Amino acid sequence: MKTEERQSSQPVDIVVPVYNGYEDLLLCVESLKRHTDLTRHRIILIDDKSTDGRIRPYLEREKRCPGICVLFNDQNRGFSANVNTGLAYSRRDTILLNSDTIVTDRWVEKLQRCADSSARIATVTPLSNAATLASVPEFLKDNRIPDGFDVDEYAELVERTSLRRYPTVSVAVGFCMYIRQEAYEAVGPFDAATFGRGYGEENDFCNRCGMLGYVHVLCDDTFIYHKGTASFESDEKKRLCDEHDRILRKRYPLQMKENDRYCAENPDQDIRDNLKLHTRLANGAGNLLYFLHLDFQGIAKNHIGGTQLHVRDLVRGAVKDYNVFVAARDGEVLRLTIYPRDGGEKLMLKFPIGEKPLFPVLWDEKLAEILRQILTVFDIDLVHVHHTEGLTLDIFEVSKALGIPVICTLHDYYYACPTIKLLDRDGTFCPSDGRFAPADDRTCRRCLHKNCGYGHVSVIDRWRRENLRALSVCGKLIFPSESAKAVMMQAFPELESRSVVIPHGSGDPMEKAGHTVVKGTVSAKRTNRMHTHLDQMPGRDGGFNYVTGWAYLEGEDSGSISAYAEVTDHRGQVFRLPLRKIPRTDVADAACDRRYQQCGFHAVFDLPGMDAGRFRMSVLLQKGTEFFTDGRVYTGFFRHLKKDESGLHHRDGRILHVAFLGGVTRAKGSALLSAIIHSGNPHFRFFVFGQVGDPEVLKEKCPENVYFSGVYEQEDAGQLLEACQIDVACILPIWGETFCYTLSEAWQSGIPVIGTDIGAVGERLRKTEAGWLVPPNANAGEVLALLEKIRSSPQELSEKRKAALGVPLRNIVWMNAAYRMLYGEYMRQGRQGNVTERVRRRNCSPQDTDAVFQAYALANPAVRGSGGEAEKNRLREENEMLRTSMEMLKETMSYRLARKIAEADFPGRETLKRVLGKRV
Repeated sequence: MKTEERQSSQPVDIVVPVYNGYEDLLLCVESLKRHTDLTRHRIILIDDKSTDGRIRPYLEREKRCPGICVLFNDQNRGFSANVNTGLAYSRRDTILLNSDTIVTDRWVEKLQRCADSSARIATVTPLSNAATLASVPEFLKDNRIPDGFDVDEYAELVERTSLRRYPTVSVAVGFCMYIRQEAYEAVGPFDAATFGRGYGEENDFCNRCGMLGYVHVLCDDTFIYHKGTASFESDEKKRLCDEHDRILRKRYPLQMKENDRYCAENPDQDIRDNLKLHTRLANGAGNLLYFLHLDFQGIAKNHIGGTQLHVRDLVRGAVKDYNVFVAARDGEVLRLTIYPRDGGEKLMLKFPIGEKPLFPVLWDEKLAEILRQILTVFDIDLVHVHHTEGLTLDIFEVSKALGIPVICTLHDYYYACPTIKLLDRDGTFCPSDGRFAPADDRTCRRCLHKNCGYGHVSVIDRWRRENLRALSVCGKLIFPSESAKAVMMQAFPELESRSVVIPHGSGDPMEKAGHTVVKGTVSAKRTNRMHTHLDQMPGRDGGFNYVTGWAYLEGEDSGSISAYAEVTDHRGQVFRLPLRKIPRTDVADAACDRRYQQCGFHAVFDLPGMDAGRFRMSVLLQKGTEFFTDGRVYTGFFRHLKKDESGLHHRDGRILHVAFLGGVTRAKGSALLSAIIHSGNPHFRFFVFGQVGDPEVLKEKCPENVYFSGVYEQEDAGQLLEACQIDVACILPIWGETFCYTLSEAWQSGIPVIGTDIGAVGERLRKTEAGWLVPPNANAGEVLALLEKIRSSPQELSEKRKAALGVPLRNIVWMNAAYRMLYGEYMRQGRQGNVTERVRRRNCSPQDTDAVFQAYALANPAVRGSGGEAEKNRLREENEMLRTSMEMLKETMSYRLARKIAEADFPGRETLKRVLGKRV
């Protein structure tokens, strides 16, 4: 018959072959009545002479329901013949449905929409937990519904997060098979004579359709539960499958080979990877997004800083209650890292956003679109902004448009002025006289020209106007200190009522040991597969008791390998020092191998019983019970830094150990530090903690009483301070720091501080009296005089040490508890807000979901599939397999012989090559 022009509103018939399986049948029919519009569509139940006496009475009752038709066979005809009865009974598009299935919301409409997407489509198969090539989450497996879901909830997740690819597959799967009437008329019924008992009949039908140019697709936004093998015993199923597979391969050799290829390559794995991503996060927890300028992870560029440390501490607390998302610039991408509440492995995505612009960009539609996609696809409940330098202000406006609450912590003065630290062109803190310079006056222009490169353009008025607009979106503005709040309120007095102070939490002191130093050698295998490098060690470039570097074994995951330093002192004593592992993305990138991400290491060089003097050191890697070495030996010089050792007292009294904490930059007082350490005063030993970012400090050779740690990990600070027996710490910024983590680190170790009377450093020292204050314009002579006074007044030093130990530092647990209350308040507000907007957010488009998935595939080479970045990953993997195969081929005797013949010059060479070619 001639098929009428298709319309999505056309009714369909749902054919359900029945043979026993009473309990499954009840669940199937109930789900059909619940999720199918029976005023339009029809259910055809065909009983194939079931032996279960409960089946017929049940079907007799059901046939009285509107929209349900029941047929009874007078004898058992077999599955395929039963299907043909239903298909012949219908003159519509038909859905062939097993009786051990459970259908879900809008299932018919979604299958129809998929079928209508192309005139070439013959069949449509939905996703299922047990449907071979339509199985999710694992391909070709019978899966359980994931924990925490029922069938309807999982189907809702599949629909909401679908990429809606409608990918072409080799054959349909008969558990639920939408059949276009046009295709059925073209190829005819199922081959019941050959496949009477089932298994293979749908493959035969699909292959015949394929020969006529039709295709078969997956409906990847629809999920139907399938119990599996309810009518047949497993032995019978295996026999039938094997027998029918042989028939199919004989009938359709090319198509069966294509089906084998599909099953081997799994080209649509991206559908499953996308679903797994969202399944991990569908745990009932709220979704909290942190937004900042730079990431705190070791694999990220420029990951060290106070803002990053604070967000890291917040994440560790918030992940107990929420799914935590961290969005931050990392080079040319916006890295989104997801920490699910249930723990386990974090998830990572990368959105390309281009290089950081030369000048700040306040608004950008491309980044705004990326942020909208993140907020909608992941259904974010609350946004906590920490910094937008190098990004834009769009996070505020996009969140507002979507009805998502926003709070913001201000870690510096960026929103008041693009200089960030408010240092004018002379290096003076701008509001030091208690007020800002008037906006856009001549002084302001000259400052912005020198410090930021602006010229011939008015900046500050627009800058503050646009930032005020952004910050006004926030329900709360949070400051780490009263002094920071006071400065910003001068620029934005309108925001006073929504501003609060929550000090940063301080980490608990690290346990002294953490790892045990072992004396004695260990047998290590020397290998050229191992590569090592030391960045710093005692005796190198003024370095004191600290070791950093990296080491990896070719082809091995560094995360599963332990690292040690084997140290031999000048007397021959051998010590094995465990090294703490850290990420080194620079090494992994240089080696083009992500397995080496965790190849970095660090350790405080504290070896009880080791003699001072020259030492030799090798790096060892341990995999399982085996130790490896590359054979390299590094030499250094170890100095005891104990003040009670012979020769360490000056004739005029004890030597004072002085630490400079917090890195060495202009804003942190590098000019003053340089003058102090180059003074040559023999009464002091100076220890410079952190990276030297001001090259002026190292222009002149430093005296022998000056030591440099280089970059160190925050967790090692307490152990380093103790190992160096620090008496006093100097923290001498020339700008108004908003909190100062290093001040907390010193006090945690009971070390009093000499600090500049400016910003949070001045505020905290005045409040605690756990140190001494010097004016912001103090010179080296004044600080050295104060140090000399402290050195000659051990009683005063002792009292200040007691005060430092007694400072009631707010720890991270307290801080996270304060934020938990704040988050709870705004999460509730968000959920009680615009319900329509929230529903719209949850119903994001497949295009949005796909954009997010591409970012997931970009960050995860293991994610493979048939679209975008996932396909590139698959092609890269195939190229790598091909390269490996070629390398293996080159090692064979045949290849070597062929190369010799090709390169040799002898009579009859061409004839021999032709003979060998024919034989091959």
